[in-house]
Amino acid sequence: MEQQTRNFFVNKKFKFVVLVVLLSTLFLQFLKSLSYIYYAVLILVVLTALVIFIIEGKIYLKKNVTKLLYYAFYLFLIFSCIYSLNFINLPLGEDNKFDISSYIIAISRMMIMPSLVFIFAILFSSSNDFKKCIYIYIFFFVLGAVSMITQQFTGPIGFFGAPGPARYAGLIPYGSTLGNITIYGTAIGIAILMTVMSKDISVSKKTIILFLLVIGIFLTMQKAAVINLFLCAVILLYLIQFKKYILFLFLFVALMSGILIILPDLFLNSASLIANTFGFEIIENTKSSGLYKPISERFIDRLTGRAWVAGPQSMKEFLIGWGLLGGGGSLGITFDYSGSGNYFTLGAPHNQYIGIFLISGAIGLLLFLILIFSLQLELYHKFRYHNDETARIFFFANILFIINLIVAEGSLFHPYTSFIFYISIYYVLFNKSLRFEN
Repeated sequence: MEQQTRNFFVNKKFKFVVLVVLLSTLFLQFLKSLSYIYYAVLILVVLTALVIFIIEGKIYLKKNVTKLLYYAFYLFLIFSCIYSLNFINLPLGEDNKFDISSYIIAISRMMIMPSLVFIFAILFSSSNDFKKCIYIYIFFFVLGAVSMITQQFTGPIGFFGAPGPARYAGLIPYGSTLGNITIYGTAIGIAILMTVMSKDISVSKKTIILFLLVIGIFLTMQKAAVINLFLCAVILLYLIQFKKYILFLFLFVALMSGILIILPDLFLNSASLIANTFGFEIIENTKSSGLYKPISERFIDRLTGRAWVAGPQSMKEFLIGWGLLGGGGSLGITFDYSGSGNYFTLGAPHNQYIGIFLISGAIGLLLFLILIFSLQLELYHKFRYHNDETARIFFFANILFIINLIVAEGSLFHPYTSFIFYISIYYVLFNKSLRFEN
C-alpha cells in the first residue's frame, strides 16, 4: 500500500495535473478579488507539491553562484515576512490596521512567485512540462486579450473588475482575466516575444495570437503597453531572420489593417494612445493637454520615485526596510494617508526596485541586483558558448522584465509579469537538458 501511494504521487500525469491547476489559479488573477476560496485553492496546491517533495525526498538543482544568490534572496524575503510580525495591529489609518488577515494575504502574494522555482523542480518530469508551462502562459495572456475584446461588444463584465478611466479619446478600457488593468501593458512585450520565438506554434496560429495581443494593447490604453511593443519589436528585429517571417508579417499586417478599417473606434484608440505616449498626433485633438507629460519625464519620475516616496528615517529602515508593509497595494495592504501613523516614509513608488528597497532594505535590493546580474550572465554564457536558443530567448525576455521593473511596482511578485523571469531561473538551475525549441 505504501508503495502504491508513493507511485500515485510520483506519477508524471498526477504531477502535471497539479502543475496545471497551480498555473491556472495563478493566471486567473481576477478570481482572488471574488472569494477567499482562491487563496484556499492556492494553498492546497502548494501543500500538495510539498507532499510530493516529502515523498520523493529530493529536487535537482545545479550548484552554482546563481543558486546561492537565489537562496540568499529567497531567505531574505522570508526574513522580511517574519520581521513584519512586529507591525501586526499597526494602524494604517483611522479605520484600518495591519492585521493577521492582511499579513497572510500579503505573504501569499509576495512568496508564491519566488517559490515557483522550487515548485517547478518538484513538479516538472520532462522538458515537455517545461515547454507546456510557457504555452499555458501564452494561452492565458491571449484569454486576457479576448476578455477585453468581448466586453467591447457585451459591455463590462463585473467580476473582471471596474473599467479603467477613459483618460484619452477612444474606447473605454475594460478589466480582464489578468486582474489589475495595468498588468497587460507591463507584460505584453514578454508574451509577444515568447509567441514569436516559439518553434512549436504554426505561422497561422502565431498570426492570430499576435493579432489578438496587439488589439489588447490598444484596448487597455496603457502607455507601458506601447513602449513594450516597441521594445519587443526592436529585440525581435535583432533575433529573427526576416526571410523566415515574411508570410507571418504579411498575414499580421493584413489582419490589423482590416480590423482598423472595420472598427474605426479602435483606430482612434491607437492614435490616441500613441499621441499621449510619444506626443505626436496622427489624428488631431487626440492628445490630452491636461494629462500628457513627455515620456522622458515620466520615466525619470518612475526611476527615482521622487514624486511618491521620502528617504529612510533610520539605519534599520535603510538596511532591512519595512517588511510586507513596504509592498503596499501590490501586496494587498491599504494605507489611509489622511490620518497619521508610523508609516510616513512608505508610498507607492511605481518602481519595483524601490519597492524591494521598501520591503527588504538595501540588503534585499543588493541581493536582488546581484541575482539578476548572475542570472543574465549564466543565460548569456549558455547561448554565447553553447548555442542554447532557449537561454537566448530568456536573456532578452528578462531585459524587458528588468526595464519594466523601473516603471511598475509589484512586477516581481505578479504571475504575468514575473513568470518568465522565474522559469528562466529554474532553467539555469536545473541539472538536466531542457529546450524550449524543437
